[in-house]
This record gives sequence, C-alpha cells and structure tokens, in this order.
Amino acid sequence: MGQTLLFPWWQERGHHHRLQGVLRAGLFQRRAPQRPQKPARQAGRQIRLTSAGEIAKLKTTLQAYIREAIALEKSGAEVPLKKTADYPVPEEFQSRLDKKPALKKAFHALTPGRQRAYLLYFSSAKQSATSAARVEKYLPHILSGKGMDDEPKP
Repeated sequence: MGQTLLFPWWQERGHHHRLQGVLRAGLFQRRAPQRPQKPARQAGRQIRLTSAGEIAKLKTTLQAYIREAIALEKSGAEVPLKKTADYPVPEEFQSRLDKKPALKKAFHALTPGRQRAYLLYFSSAKQSATSAARVEKYLPHILSGKGMDDEPKP
C-alpha cells in the first residue's frame, strides 16, 4: 500500500483508530468484516494483548487488520446491522413482559443496544431454568432503566 502504519493511533477518512494502552487494539466501524463475528458483535474487531511483547510478536497480524480496516473504509462496504426487533425474545422473558406492563414499558424505554444485550444474554442459556434465572436476576436493572453492567437503583 505504500502507507506507513504507526501506533498507538491513526486516522483514516475521519475515523480515529487507536491502540488503547498496551493491552487492547480496537477497530470499531460499520464495515463488512472478513471473518465471522460473534452474535453480539455486528461489526468491529478487538484484539486483547497480555504484554507489550505481544505487540511485536503480532505486528504482522495487527498491520493486516489495520490495512483491512482502511481498505474497508475506503470501499464504503456496510455491515447490514440487525434491528432489535429481529432478535428472538425468549419465552421466559416474554411471559414476564406479558404479565407485568411496567416491565414491558421499562424494557422498551431502554436503548436498542441495551435491549439487544438483554435479549442475547437471556436467549443464550441452554436450559429454560437458566434463562428464567437470568431474567429474574436482571428485572431490577430493567425496571431501573439500567444496562446489564450498570448498578440498579436501590
């Protein structure tokens, strides 16, 4: 490409990309990734490093990811993002929403990202009992308008 890639950050077409400290590099964009993503991630890639030595060891891989991100940015390829309504609502959660209008109202008042996080977490359980326990655990969070990692109001 003839382009020098420098760490800890670079800018391409108005988007900033950076190495966060020495431990994480994140490429967050709405471009089509070449590798499959986890269901919770619709776009972007994060590399977690455990030491500064890993940066040198993974230099070729990191540069390849950066070049790929730059090429995708230049191509304008977009990731077809799923809407929250496209995610399945687990039966255990749907029954609680039907029985408790305040819960339904509070859930729909959450940001789409928080709604998706809850739906993915609830539906990832392999057993119905696990899904039901997850729903019960996070009811106070939802009713308080909080995300999964936020502390609910007392």
